[in-house]
Amino acid sequence: MKRPVLALLVVVAGALALSPATVSASDIGSIIDLVTQSLGTPVPTDHFLATDVDPSSLVVQDSEVADAGPATADAMDPQPPTLVVAKDKTQCPNAQFTTIQSAVVAAQPGDRILVCPGDYQEKVAVSALTPNLTIVGIHPSGWTNQCQAPVIPDPTREAILDYPTTGANPDFGFYVAADGVTVAGFFVRPSPAGPVPNAQATGIFTLNTFSGYGIFDNVLQSNSQGVYPNSSGTIPTSIKHNCFRDNNHGVAASVAAAGNGIYTDEGLHNATISDNYFTLDQNAAIVITTFLTKPSNLTITHNASVDDSSIALFHVQNSVVSKNFSLRSNGSAIYVGGDTNGLQIVQNVLKDGSFNGISIHENGEGPILPNMSLLIERNKVTGFGLNGIRLAGTGTTNVVRYNRSDDNSQDGLHAAGGTGDGGETTASWLIQRNMMRFNSVFDCYDGNIPTLNTWTENKGFTQNQPGLCKHGDDNEGQENENDENESEAGD
Repeated sequence: MKRPVLALLVVVAGALALSPATVSASDIGSIIDLVTQSLGTPVPTDHFLATDVDPSSLVVQDSEVADAGPATADAMDPQPPTLVVAKDKTQCPNAQFTTIQSAVVAAQPGDRILVCPGDYQEKVAVSALTPNLTIVGIHPSGWTNQCQAPVIPDPTREAILDYPTTGANPDFGFYVAADGVTVAGFFVRPSPAGPVPNAQATGIFTLNTFSGYGIFDNVLQSNSQGVYPNSSGTIPTSIKHNCFRDNNHGVAASVAAAGNGIYTDEGLHNATISDNYFTLDQNAAIVITTFLTKPSNLTITHNASVDDSSIALFHVQNSVVSKNFSLRSNGSAIYVGGDTNGLQIVQNVLKDGSFNGISIHENGEGPILPNMSLLIERNKVTGFGLNGIRLAGTGTTNVVRYNRSDDNSQDGLHAAGGTGDGGETTASWLIQRNMMRFNSVFDCYDGNIPTLNTWTENKGFTQNQPGLCKHGDDNEGQENENDENESEAGD
């Protein structure tokens, strides 16, 4: 469509130059008006013009997301203990206590309890009387880095909390209700021989009226929820370098909130979830929601989810999801379910999941309210069973830019509004300078025709309506695909 306009300009210029004496002022005016009208009308074109910005060099580069996923160093530094626990005193003959709970009861604020290897069949509760308590289980260095398959813990090398399930709501391994308490280095699971095998079982629970929790270097396996963190936010909370594995206790019996590595719904504020590994949790790696105060000021960064499921966020305020790695997610890798404000989803690497890479909605838990001020930027999304990035919602100041979305089974970037979108629609999004390639249906899709969003300077080779994305040379898509295949073969 571009070439006829240029041809018209050439013909007009030639006519004016060759026969100026035969053209009246009124003739010139009418000719220029025709040209002006043509130039003033947006000319649909699938190709970048000289004045357009091709986003190829602007979107996320592999080097920018090379460090996505967790670091491998333990979170806790070794410090001398104040109190020592050993179940049978074989490895720690000078231990003062044989149960963890008895040491907690005897502890003073700020004490450090060292728990020697053993199988501790008990529940542990920390009250407000002992703030700033540190409870550390002896464990092999770096043990949370090997988090792929469920294992049977070794009581001669690891501190195991095998807590009983009694039918309480919930049963718990550690129940923490004090500021500044750290729980680190434990293998936490419900007792396989528990009397109520389908009761809700939470590995570590923290109460929302306190804050400053530290949950480090633990293996959470076979719980309903590995960690159920809540915090007032007065002091920062950190959940770091834990292994969340196969936390599906009670899933078959439809136990509430089962199947999650991390689950919170009582208010989580001023918290960082970082450098953790999630695998085989059937519902989600992380669920952040609320029936009380809206979660806020959260940083979810440098986590890995492999053969797990979503990071799912509802009602979250002023938070960041960055530099996470997801592989073979059983669901959408990152899911936003509505009433979210000021969320940044940036520089994540998401690969080969069964649904969408990033999926934005305005429905879900609680009131259906729009998302506002979302930023989806510099993510690399490839190989999903549906869309790379799926947008829905009509909130304002939402932006998606500088992302790469390749090789997905449906669309690279899909803005809801069509007949297959379940009544969802998309409006007022700024969709800018993203690059989509090799997606099976469309690289660029907008279900509203004409679009209700602003698409500008996006790169793609297929679109369901004009004006969504552009490309350069018609052969560029095949050339880029050949280059990509050669690069992957070299890797």
